Amino acid sequence: MASTRNVSGCIALHVPTSNSATAITGSIANVHSSNELEPGGPKRMPRRVERRIRICAQTIATAAIQNTKLASVLAIRASSPVAAPDSTERRLVALGRPDQYVQRMNSIPVGEPRTELKRTLGVWSATAVVIGSTIGSGIFRSPAGIADKLPGPLPMMMVWVAGGLFALCGALTMAEVASALPMTGGIYVFCREGWGRLAGFLFGWGQVVMIRAASLGAISITFAEYFFRVSGFDPLAPANVMKVRWLAAGAIGLTGVFNYVGVRFAATVSNVTVIAKYGGLVFIVIVALAVGLPQTGGHYTPAIPAGSLTMAAFGLALVSTLWAFDGWADLVYNAGEVKNPGRNLPRALIGGTLAVIVIYLAANMAYLAVLPIETMRHSKLVA
Repeated sequence: MASTRNVSGCIALHVPTSNSATAITGSIANVHSSNELEPGGPKRMPRRVERRIRICAQTIATAAIQNTKLASVLAIRASSPVAAPDSTERRLVALGRPDQYVQRMNSIPVGEPRTELKRTLGVWSATAVVIGSTIGSGIFRSPAGIADKLPGPLPMMMVWVAGGLFALCGALTMAEVASALPMTGGIYVFCREGWGRLAGFLFGWGQVVMIRAASLGAISITFAEYFFRVSGFDPLAPANVMKVRWLAAGAIGLTGVFNYVGVRFAATVSNVTVIAKYGGLVFIVIVALAVGLPQTGGHYTPAIPAGSLTMAAFGLALVSTLWAFDGWADLVYNAGEVKNPGRNLPRALIGGTLAVIVIYLAANMAYLAVLPIETMRHSKLVA
Protein backbone atom coordinates (compact mmCIF):
# COMPACT_ATOMS: atom_id res chain seq x y z
CA MET A 1 0.00 0.00 0.00
CA ALA A 2 1.22 3.44 -0.84
CA SER A 3 0.53 6.44 1.27
CA THR A 4 0.05 10.10 0.51
CA ARG A 5 2.73 12.56 1.59
CA ASN A 6 1.70 15.64 3.49
CA VAL A 7 3.95 18.51 4.44
CA SER A 8 4.12 19.35 8.10
CA GLY A 9 6.86 21.98 7.94
CA CYS A 10 10.20 23.13 6.53
CA ILE A 11 13.64 23.31 7.97
CA ALA A 12 14.27 26.89 9.06
CA LEU A 13 16.66 29.13 7.20
CA HIS A 14 20.09 29.26 8.80
CA VAL A 15 22.31 32.31 8.20
CA PRO A 16 25.88 32.33 9.56
CA THR A 17 27.35 35.47 11.13
CA SER A 18 30.98 34.75 10.25
CA ASN A 19 32.82 35.81 7.13
CA SER A 20 32.43 32.38 5.53
CA ALA A 21 29.09 31.47 4.04
CA THR A 22 27.79 27.94 4.16
CA ALA A 23 25.11 26.45 2.01
CA ILE A 24 21.60 27.06 3.27
CA THR A 25 19.50 23.97 2.94
CA GLY A 26 15.82 23.46 3.15
CA SER A 27 13.75 20.37 2.80
CA ILE A 28 10.20 19.33 3.01
CA ALA A 29 9.56 17.01 5.88
CA ASN A 30 7.73 13.91 4.80
CA VAL A 31 4.98 12.80 7.04
CA HIS A 32 3.16 9.61 6.21
CA SER A 33 -0.50 9.87 6.64
CA SER A 34 -2.85 7.06 7.38
CA ASN A 35 -4.90 7.89 4.33
CA GLU A 36 -4.42 5.22 1.73
CA LEU A 37 -4.77 5.39 -1.99
CA GLU A 38 -8.05 4.23 -3.42
CA PRO A 39 -7.99 1.63 -6.15
CA GLY A 40 -9.12 4.20 -8.73
CA GLY A 41 -6.08 6.42 -8.19
CA PRO A 42 -4.72 8.81 -5.60
CA LYS A 43 -6.96 11.06 -3.62
CA ARG A 44 -6.88 14.76 -4.44
CA MET A 45 -4.56 16.48 -2.01
CA PRO A 46 -6.43 18.72 0.45
CA ARG A 47 -6.16 22.47 -0.23
CA ARG A 48 -4.51 23.19 3.12
CA VAL A 49 -1.79 20.65 2.30
CA GLU A 50 -1.24 22.22 -1.12
CA ARG A 51 -0.95 25.61 0.50
CA ARG A 52 1.63 24.37 2.99
CA ILE A 53 3.65 22.76 0.22
CA ARG A 54 3.69 26.06 -1.71
CA ILE A 55 4.81 27.94 1.40
CA CYS A 56 7.62 25.48 2.02
CA ALA A 57 8.71 25.64 -1.61
CA GLN A 58 8.86 29.43 -1.39
CA THR A 59 10.87 29.16 1.82
CA ILE A 60 13.43 26.89 0.18
CA ALA A 61 13.69 29.16 -2.86
CA THR A 62 14.12 32.22 -0.64
CA ALA A 63 16.79 30.39 1.35
CA ALA A 64 18.76 29.63 -1.79
CA ILE A 65 18.53 33.24 -3.05
CA GLN A 66 19.43 34.62 0.37
CA ASN A 67 22.42 32.32 0.59
CA THR A 68 23.67 33.49 -2.81
CA LYS A 69 23.28 37.12 -1.81
CA LEU A 70 25.02 36.54 1.50
CA ALA A 71 27.94 34.82 -0.19
CA SER A 72 28.27 37.75 -2.62
CA VAL A 73 28.14 40.33 0.17
CA LEU A 74 30.75 38.57 2.26
CA ALA A 75 32.99 38.03 -0.77
CA ILE A 76 32.82 41.76 -1.57
CA ARG A 77 33.50 42.66 2.04
CA ALA A 78 36.48 40.31 2.12
CA SER A 79 38.01 41.98 -0.95
CA SER A 80 37.33 45.57 0.18
CA PRO A 81 39.80 47.72 2.19
CA VAL A 82 37.57 47.33 5.23
CA ALA A 83 37.29 43.57 5.23
CA ALA A 84 35.71 42.83 8.58
CA PRO A 85 31.98 43.46 8.79
CA ASP A 86 31.02 45.93 11.47
CA SER A 87 28.55 45.28 14.26
CA THR A 88 25.62 46.65 12.26
CA GLU A 89 26.33 44.30 9.37
CA ARG A 90 26.70 41.34 11.72
CA ARG A 91 23.34 42.13 13.28
CA LEU A 92 21.64 42.31 9.90
CA VAL A 93 23.35 39.11 8.73
CA ALA A 94 22.29 37.36 11.92
CA LEU A 95 18.72 38.40 11.18
CA GLY A 96 18.95 36.93 7.72
CA ARG A 97 18.96 40.34 6.02
CA PRO A 98 22.52 40.90 4.77
CA ASP A 99 21.34 42.42 1.55
CA GLN A 100 19.47 45.20 3.35
CA TYR A 101 22.71 46.42 4.90
CA VAL A 102 24.40 46.98 1.54
CA GLN A 103 21.28 48.44 -0.02
CA ARG A 104 20.81 50.82 2.90
CA MET A 105 24.44 51.91 3.04
CA ASN A 106 25.16 52.26 -0.67
CA SER A 107 21.84 52.09 -2.53
CA ILE A 108 23.28 49.55 -4.97
CA PRO A 109 21.97 46.07 -5.79
CA VAL A 110 23.41 43.25 -3.76
CA GLY A 111 26.05 41.25 -5.56
CA GLU A 112 27.44 44.21 -7.52
CA PRO A 113 30.83 45.69 -6.55
CA ARG A 114 30.56 48.59 -4.15
CA THR A 115 32.25 51.86 -5.08
CA GLU A 116 34.25 53.26 -2.18
CA LEU A 117 36.16 56.51 -1.97
CA LYS A 118 39.92 56.28 -1.92
CA ARG A 119 41.50 56.83 1.48
CA THR A 120 44.08 59.47 0.58
CA LEU A 121 44.04 61.83 3.60
CA GLY A 122 46.88 61.31 6.06
CA VAL A 123 46.99 62.53 9.63
CA TRP A 124 48.42 65.95 8.72
CA SER A 125 45.90 66.58 5.97
CA ALA A 126 43.11 65.44 8.30
CA THR A 127 44.36 67.79 11.02
CA ALA A 128 44.46 70.59 8.46
CA VAL A 129 40.80 69.88 7.67
CA VAL A 130 39.91 70.28 11.36
CA ILE A 131 41.88 73.51 11.76
CA GLY A 132 40.74 74.94 8.44
CA SER A 133 37.08 74.13 9.12
CA THR A 134 37.22 75.70 12.58
CA ILE A 135 39.21 78.88 12.06
CA GLY A 136 36.94 81.23 10.19
CA SER A 137 35.01 84.39 10.82
CA GLY A 138 34.39 83.60 14.50
CA ILE A 139 37.78 84.61 15.87
CA PHE A 140 37.58 87.92 14.00
CA ARG A 141 33.92 88.80 14.56
CA SER A 142 33.03 87.17 17.90
CA PRO A 143 35.46 89.04 20.22
CA ALA A 144 33.51 92.28 19.80
CA GLY A 145 30.21 90.67 20.86
CA ILE A 146 31.86 88.80 23.71
CA ALA A 147 33.56 91.97 24.99
CA ASP A 148 30.20 93.74 24.85
CA LYS A 149 28.56 91.09 27.04
CA LEU A 150 31.55 90.50 29.35
CA PRO A 151 33.44 93.84 29.49
CA GLY A 152 36.37 92.52 31.50
CA PRO A 153 39.65 90.81 30.55
CA LEU A 154 39.27 87.85 32.90
CA PRO A 155 35.57 87.10 32.13
CA MET A 156 36.38 87.37 28.44
CA MET A 157 39.21 84.85 28.69
CA MET A 158 37.12 82.57 30.92
CA VAL A 159 34.38 82.23 28.32
CA TRP A 160 36.94 81.38 25.64
CA VAL A 161 38.41 78.68 27.89
CA ALA A 162 34.91 77.30 28.55
CA GLY A 163 34.15 77.19 24.82
CA GLY A 164 37.45 75.42 24.19
CA LEU A 165 36.65 72.80 26.83
CA PHE A 166 33.24 72.17 25.24
CA ALA A 167 34.89 71.77 21.84
CA LEU A 168 37.53 69.43 23.25
CA CYS A 169 34.90 67.24 24.93
CA GLY A 170 33.05 67.09 21.64
CA ALA A 171 36.23 66.17 19.79
CA LEU A 172 36.96 63.34 22.25
CA THR A 173 33.44 61.99 21.81
CA MET A 174 33.51 62.36 18.04
CA ALA A 175 36.88 60.63 17.85
CA GLU A 176 35.41 57.56 19.54
CA VAL A 177 32.34 57.42 17.32
CA ALA A 178 34.17 58.24 14.09
CA SER A 179 36.80 55.53 14.65
CA ALA A 180 33.97 53.01 15.14
CA LEU A 181 32.06 54.17 12.04
CA PRO A 182 34.70 55.57 9.65
CA MET A 183 32.28 56.20 6.79
CA THR A 184 31.79 59.16 4.51
CA GLY A 185 28.80 61.15 5.74
CA GLY A 186 29.85 61.74 9.32
CA ILE A 187 27.03 62.77 11.63
CA TYR A 188 24.49 61.76 8.99
CA VAL A 189 25.76 58.19 9.24
CA PHE A 190 25.70 58.34 13.05
CA CYS A 191 22.08 59.52 13.06
CA ARG A 192 21.06 56.89 10.54
CA GLU A 193 22.73 54.02 12.36
CA GLY A 194 21.60 55.21 15.80
CA TRP A 195 18.02 56.34 15.15
CA GLY A 196 17.15 55.04 11.70
CA ARG A 197 16.98 56.27 8.14
CA LEU A 198 14.36 58.95 8.82
CA ALA A 199 16.58 60.68 11.36
CA GLY A 200 19.51 60.58 8.97
CA PHE A 201 17.36 61.87 6.10
CA LEU A 202 16.02 64.81 8.12
CA PHE A 203 19.47 65.69 9.45
CA GLY A 204 20.98 65.59 5.96
CA TRP A 205 18.38 67.91 4.50
CA GLY A 206 18.59 70.17 7.55
CA GLN A 207 22.31 70.49 6.93
CA VAL A 208 21.81 71.33 3.26
CA VAL A 209 19.00 73.89 3.46
CA MET A 210 19.58 75.49 6.89
CA ILE A 211 22.62 74.65 9.00
CA ARG A 212 25.39 74.64 6.39
CA ALA A 213 23.76 77.28 4.23
CA ALA A 214 23.61 79.82 7.08
CA SER A 215 27.09 78.97 8.32
CA LEU A 216 28.73 79.29 4.89
CA GLY A 217 26.87 82.52 4.25
CA ALA A 218 28.13 84.11 7.47
CA ILE A 219 31.72 82.98 6.92
CA SER A 220 31.83 84.11 3.30
CA ILE A 221 30.34 87.53 4.13
CA THR A 222 33.03 88.07 6.77
CA PHE A 223 35.70 87.05 4.27
CA ALA A 224 34.34 89.51 1.68
CA GLU A 225 34.18 92.36 4.21
CA TYR A 226 37.79 91.81 5.25
CA PHE A 227 38.86 91.54 1.62
CA PHE A 228 37.26 94.89 0.82
CA ARG A 229 38.80 96.52 3.90
CA VAL A 230 42.28 95.21 3.08
CA SER A 231 41.82 96.46 -0.48
CA GLY A 232 41.11 99.98 0.81
CA PHE A 233 37.33 100.02 0.33
CA ASP A 234 34.59 100.41 2.90
CA PRO A 235 32.52 97.18 2.88
CA LEU A 236 29.62 98.95 4.60
CA ALA A 237 29.29 101.69 1.98
CA PRO A 238 25.95 101.46 0.11
CA ALA A 239 27.75 101.18 -3.22
CA ASN A 240 29.74 98.16 -2.00
CA VAL A 241 27.03 96.16 -0.21
CA MET A 242 26.01 94.09 -3.23
CA LYS A 243 29.63 93.73 -4.34
CA VAL A 244 30.46 92.21 -0.96
CA ARG A 245 27.62 89.70 -1.36
CA TRP A 246 28.66 88.75 -4.88
CA LEU A 247 32.23 88.22 -3.74
CA ALA A 248 30.99 86.04 -0.87
CA ALA A 249 28.89 83.93 -3.26
CA GLY A 250 31.86 83.59 -5.61
CA ALA A 251 34.06 82.41 -2.74
CA ILE A 252 31.56 79.66 -1.90
CA GLY A 253 31.40 78.58 -5.54
CA LEU A 254 35.19 78.55 -5.90
CA THR A 255 35.54 76.41 -2.78
CA GLY A 256 33.00 73.99 -4.22
CA VAL A 257 35.04 73.74 -7.42
CA PHE A 258 38.16 72.89 -5.38
CA ASN A 259 36.35 69.99 -3.74
CA TYR A 260 34.83 68.85 -7.02
CA VAL A 261 38.23 68.56 -8.72
CA GLY A 262 39.42 65.85 -6.36
CA VAL A 263 40.43 64.92 -2.84
CA ARG A 264 44.16 65.43 -3.36
CA PHE A 265 43.74 68.86 -4.91
CA ALA A 266 41.24 69.91 -2.25
CA ALA A 267 43.59 68.65 0.48
CA THR A 268 46.45 70.67 -1.01
CA VAL A 269 44.31 73.82 -1.11
CA SER A 270 43.15 73.13 2.44
CA ASN A 271 46.73 72.77 3.67
CA VAL A 272 47.73 76.04 2.01
CA THR A 273 44.76 77.98 3.39
CA VAL A 274 45.30 76.51 6.85
CA ILE A 275 48.89 77.68 6.82
CA ALA A 276 47.69 81.11 5.72
CA LYS A 277 44.98 81.37 8.38
CA TYR A 278 46.92 79.87 11.25
CA GLY A 279 50.07 81.69 10.19
CA GLY A 280 48.14 84.94 9.92
CA LEU A 281 46.86 84.59 13.48
CA VAL A 282 50.34 83.71 14.71
CA PHE A 283 51.66 86.82 12.97
CA ILE A 284 48.98 88.99 14.62
CA VAL A 285 49.82 87.54 18.03
CA ILE A 286 53.57 88.08 17.60
CA VAL A 287 53.19 91.65 16.33
CA ALA A 288 50.67 92.59 19.03
CA LEU A 289 52.73 91.16 21.88
CA ALA A 290 56.11 92.28 20.53
CA VAL A 291 55.17 95.74 19.26
CA GLY A 292 51.85 96.73 20.78
CA LEU A 293 52.36 95.44 24.32
CA PRO A 294 55.51 97.51 25.08
CA GLN A 295 53.72 100.66 23.88
CA THR A 296 50.40 100.18 25.68
CA GLY A 297 51.42 97.99 28.59
CA GLY A 298 48.37 95.84 27.88
CA HIS A 299 44.79 96.29 28.93
CA TYR A 300 44.52 93.44 31.41
CA THR A 301 43.46 95.45 34.46
CA PRO A 302 41.12 95.64 36.20
CA ALA A 303 40.67 91.92 35.62
CA ILE A 304 37.00 91.84 36.65
CA PRO A 305 35.40 95.30 36.50
CA ALA A 306 32.20 95.81 38.47
CA GLY A 307 29.22 94.25 36.69
CA SER A 308 31.34 92.57 34.02
CA LEU A 309 30.47 88.99 34.99
CA THR A 310 26.95 87.60 35.31
CA MET A 311 25.64 84.14 34.57
CA ALA A 312 23.19 85.38 31.94
CA ALA A 313 25.85 87.39 30.11
CA PHE A 314 28.31 84.50 30.38
CA GLY A 315 25.80 82.14 28.78
CA LEU A 316 25.10 84.53 25.91
CA ALA A 317 28.82 85.08 25.34
CA LEU A 318 29.37 81.31 25.36
CA VAL A 319 27.09 81.03 22.34
CA SER A 320 29.39 83.35 20.40
CA THR A 321 32.42 81.38 21.57
CA LEU A 322 30.90 78.09 20.44
CA TRP A 323 30.21 79.68 17.06
CA ALA A 324 33.92 80.50 16.77
CA PHE A 325 34.80 76.88 17.63
CA ASP A 326 32.24 75.44 15.24
CA GLY A 327 33.86 73.19 12.65
CA TRP A 328 35.89 70.82 14.84
CA ALA A 329 33.57 67.94 13.83
CA ASP A 330 33.67 68.52 10.07
CA LEU A 331 36.43 65.98 9.52
CA VAL A 332 34.02 63.10 10.21
CA TYR A 333 32.17 63.92 6.98
CA ASN A 334 35.38 62.89 5.17
CA ALA A 335 36.04 59.86 7.36
CA GLY A 336 35.71 57.55 4.36
CA GLU A 337 38.72 59.27 2.77
CA VAL A 338 41.09 59.14 5.76
CA LYS A 339 43.88 56.57 5.80
CA ASN A 340 43.92 54.22 8.77
CA PRO A 341 40.84 55.92 10.29
CA GLY A 342 40.99 54.08 13.60
CA ARG A 343 44.35 55.72 14.29
CA ASN A 344 44.31 58.97 12.32
CA LEU A 345 40.79 60.23 13.00
CA PRO A 346 41.21 60.55 16.79
CA ARG A 347 44.64 62.13 16.39
CA ALA A 348 43.44 64.67 13.87
CA LEU A 349 40.27 65.58 15.75
CA ILE A 350 41.95 66.01 19.13
CA GLY A 351 45.18 67.54 17.83
CA GLY A 352 43.40 70.00 15.54
CA THR A 353 40.99 71.10 18.28
CA LEU A 354 43.85 71.67 20.75
CA ALA A 355 45.74 73.73 18.15
CA VAL A 356 42.67 75.91 17.61
CA ILE A 357 42.16 76.42 21.36
CA VAL A 358 45.76 77.57 21.78
CA ILE A 359 45.69 80.08 18.92
CA TYR A 360 42.28 81.46 19.96
CA LEU A 361 43.45 82.14 23.50
CA ALA A 362 46.67 83.68 22.21
CA ALA A 363 44.73 85.86 19.74
CA ASN A 364 42.49 87.24 22.49
CA MET A 365 45.49 87.98 24.66
CA ALA A 366 46.96 89.84 21.68
CA TYR A 367 43.74 91.82 21.16
CA LEU A 368 43.80 92.90 24.81
CA ALA A 369 47.45 93.86 24.50
CA VAL A 370 46.58 96.47 21.88
CA LEU A 371 42.93 97.43 22.40
CA PRO A 372 41.03 98.27 25.57
CA ILE A 373 37.77 96.46 26.25
CA GLU A 374 35.68 99.54 25.45
CA THR A 375 37.24 99.80 22.00
CA MET A 376 36.85 96.08 21.31
CA ARG A 377 33.17 96.00 22.19
CA HIS A 378 32.38 98.69 19.60
CA SER A 379 34.62 97.30 16.85
CA LYS A 380 32.84 95.01 14.39
CA LEU A 381 36.06 93.60 12.91
CA VAL A 382 38.63 93.52 15.74
CA ALA A 383 41.57 92.16 13.76
